[in-house]
Amino acid sequence: MRDLSSYLGESFRDPARIFVIVKPGFYKYIHEIIERFEKDDWKLEKITTKQLLLKEARKLYAIHKDEEWYKPLCEYMSSEPTTAIIFKNDKIPMTPEVFERTGAIKDEIRKEYGESEMRNVIHSSDSISHMAVEKSVYFAV
Repeated sequence: MRDLSSYLGESFRDPARIFVIVKPGFYKYIHEIIERFEKDDWKLEKITTKQLLLKEARKLYAIHKDEEWYKPLCEYMSSEPTTAIIFKNDKIPMTPEVFERTGAIKDEIRKEYGESEMRNVIHSSDSISHMAVEKSVYFAV
C-alpha cells in the first residue's frame, strides 16, 4: 500500500515550510515580521529582496486575474522592492493545516501594521501548489 504522501508534492514527513512576501513599503517591519513567525517556531530558511517585474506580479496573483483589483495590485507589487521569505518549522509536518496556522499569523501582522486592503503588509501562500508557483518567482527551484 502506498503512503498517502506519495500522492502529494510535499511529503507529510518533510518539515513544514511557508512562503511569505513583505509587500512594497513595509520592509521597515521586517524584524517584527520575522520575530512574529519565530515566536511560533518558524525559522528563517531563505530570504531575498527584489523589485518584481509587472509580469512576475501577474504570475504571483494569476489566480485573481478576473478580479477588479488585480491590475492595481500587480502595479503596486511591482512599484517598489519586495522581500520574500521561506520559513521552516522542523516541529510539524508539511500538511494543508500549515497554511491555516500561518494564515492566522499573517492576519495578526496585517491587523497591526496594515494600511488598507491592498497595502496590508504581507502575502503568504495558502496552499502547497500556490507556494510552488509563488516561490519560483523569487528562488530558483
